[in-house]
Amino acid sequence: MSTDELCYAGIRELSGLFRRRELGPVDYATDLLRRIETLDKTLNAYVTVTAERALADARAAETALARGDAGPLTG
Repeated sequence: MSTDELCYAGIRELSGLFRRRELGPVDYATDLLRRIETLDKTLNAYVTVTAERALADARAAETALARGDAGPLTG
């Protein structure tokens, strides 16, 4: 699935991808941050992008998924 398709994926689909380890939260966050960087030059939709925080949260989600104690909305 491409980044363009993933940006429209629902939480159920993303959760399944994360839990089956077909996609990692860090990879997904990185792809979305790259998309924001590319598109926001035209859209100017974001006042502040907290990339470091997004990646830290994604790393924490990956750790929780790997431990098996992730909640239903983790990722």
